[in-house]
Amino acid sequence: MRYGKPEHIASALQIMIDGPLGGAAFNNEFGRPNLGGYFRVYEQTVGAGAQAQRRGYHKPIMIAGAWARSATARPTRSRSRPARC
Repeated sequence: MRYGKPEHIASALQIMIDGPLGGAAFNNEFGRPNLGGYFRVYEQTVGAGAQAQRRGYHKPIMIAGAWARSATARPTRSRSRPARC
């Protein structure tokens, strides 16, 4: 059954297909892989008969996370050298 949605928002399918790509691109900019994530959706019929209402989200909720760790406890830095002209 189609309940409709506002025209200015993406469809749930479009979010599920394109959303993880944006999350992975964001994480990879910082050198961390996107390790996991999941979607949550909600729909419920409240009431009965003529008083029944359908409630839920227009969009799925996408939750993504990453975890990173430095290889050493305190990274070392090399001294900078003067620029050559």
